[in-house]
Amino acid sequence: MCNSFTTTASVTINTSPTATIIGTTTYCVGDAASNLTASGGGTYLWDNGTAGASITASTTTAGSTTYTVTVTNAGGCTDTESVGVTVSNCGCNNPALASITPASGSVCGTTPQIFTITLSGGATSATISSDGSGSLSVTNISASGDVIYTPSATDFGNTITITIVTNDPDGTGVLCSSFTTTASVVVGASPTATITGTNTYCVGDAASTLTASGGSTYLWDNGTSGASITASTTTAGNTTYTVTVTNASGCTDTESVGVTVSNCGCNNPASASVTPVSGSVCGTTPQTFTITLSGGSNICDNQQDGSGSLSVANISASGDVIYTPSATDFGNTITITIVTNDPDGAGILCDSFTTSASIVVGALPTADAGSDVTIDCINTSVSIGTPAIAGNTYAWSPNIGGINPTSAVTTVSGLASTQIYTLTVTNAAGCTATDQVTVVVIELPTAPLVSGLNNPYCVGESVDVLTATPNQGGTITWYGNTDLTLVLGTGSNYTPPTGVQAGAVSYWVAETANGCLGTATQVDVVFEICVSCNVAAPTSVATDLTTCEGTANTTAFEVTNNDPNATIYWYDVSGTEVGTGNTFVPIVAGNYTAVAVSNDNPNCVSTAITTILTETNLGDAGFVMTMIPIVKAQPTLPQPLRVQVVALSRQPVAW
Repeated sequence: MCNSFTTTASVTINTSPTATIIGTTTYCVGDAASNLTASGGGTYLWDNGTAGASITASTTTAGSTTYTVTVTNAGGCTDTESVGVTVSNCGCNNPALASITPASGSVCGTTPQIFTITLSGGATSATISSDGSGSLSVTNISASGDVIYTPSATDFGNTITITIVTNDPDGTGVLCSSFTTTASVVVGASPTATITGTNTYCVGDAASTLTASGGSTYLWDNGTSGASITASTTTAGNTTYTVTVTNASGCTDTESVGVTVSNCGCNNPASASVTPVSGSVCGTTPQTFTITLSGGSNICDNQQDGSGSLSVANISASGDVIYTPSATDFGNTITITIVTNDPDGAGILCDSFTTSASIVVGALPTADAGSDVTIDCINTSVSIGTPAIAGNTYAWSPNIGGINPTSAVTTVSGLASTQIYTLTVTNAAGCTATDQVTVVVIELPTAPLVSGLNNPYCVGESVDVLTATPNQGGTITWYGNTDLTLVLGTGSNYTPPTGVQAGAVSYWVAETANGCLGTATQVDVVFEICVSCNVAAPTSVATDLTTCEGTANTTAFEVTNNDPNATIYWYDVSGTEVGTGNTFVPIVAGNYTAVAVSNDNPNCVSTAITTILTETNLGDAGFVMTMIPIVKAQPTLPQPLRVQVVALSRQPVAW
């Protein structure tokens, strides 16, 4: 006779501590800080390595700092608590500030974490850094915006701190100093899901279990939880079993395995294959599956669990089946199920055969390049695009006009001509959409072409009509100054006023089109003094004179000026001018010449009268000078002579 046997074991369940922190959390730079004191356990360890219940916050620089303590009780159980301490530049009128959202987050694997940074107060720029081995999308920022941290494999299992340090508004660090704030992201390692077990059976076989591994918890697509599941062998066909594996970090992975159940006692069992067994589409793009029937199959029924449509419900020979998703399929995985006929129709030896394929349907993003815009003399730069949607990426083409090709909204400037830009938006599912926007460039009108100018004109002569031809069909305006502020008239034709003096008069003409004033054309109208050279010669008053040689001589020879617009000039035999006017007082005996010179043109000269003064010795009485007229021919000059008067001067005339 055997007796029962009894044994015991004991389990001690320790309570978890509750960590708390008390103490002042706001200071000015340089303040003497009080202690932050933790309670709730037996031992304490702060995240900077300090042991003990108390720690003193730093107040040397402005910013926000998080202090975290781990509390351990006598049973070895732990709890953590954190408190933020803010240090401000209390003497600064406009201290630098920054915020980061979210302050903490968690990701799995190398999934990016997006932080939104907002600068305020005196902050105009900030430097962003991390203590992880992953990558930041930017290293500094000059305005509010998004910063993306992408973990690396060595970050798995760690908490990564993102540090934001603003600039120092006054640059001296005396009153205003830089501001520091942080955010954290917990990086969980992604699990790798695997399934082991037998995946081929005959109908009615006792199936072994399919066992998943790689995580902490497991959930199969039929709702079964746990690492293992038993395949069904009641009917022939192919069945896919999918498990979702979750690890301690809450990160997941999925794995699938197909189990084939055959009618092993059937001479010609039904079979079917579908290609591809999986695929992905964007939006309502159709997915084509090729179905091949074999064995005893001669017809199959096609089913799907999505809300879209199949091109055919069943097929009687190998061929293509097209599934077209609907909008409610976006973001889902749709299963296409193929069920063959039962070759013997009895379901005893030969059964129908089932197989399946899947399609991941991604939603199309929305691309909005914005409304068409215009660049002209008023709007020299314009903005195109619409605000970004988180998770999307953006690409503009072509990359001209100073645009940011990867920004949802960008500025265009400096275009020489109208340009069409295409915006391509890609979402997290890899689906794309495009939209276009036209940037119309209205060029400034070029300088008008002016006709009808017939320079030079005589002073007092009417000027011809000037005609300006616009290049863009705009309005022509005539101006009286180079600044184009003195308007003389509008329209293609303009007649300048008659000139009243010699010289050039400038006018400017420009075209205005689409509200923009173009380049001006300068028109110079030249006026000249136009004179005739028909100068009447003087006539002599023939007189015999007796005079004494010397400076005291006052006896004058005289000529008559027969041209009221001329002046009489006297020259000696060397051509030197010795006097002007109708009378001339000789000092010494000799030959002298009198001519009339036009007051309008010094090159217009009359014929000359030469006087011969002969000397008769009268002793002390002096000389007898006889004026004998001798007429010399006038030099040949064009009649009339047109001369542009730049300056009037009188030059000696030699005959």
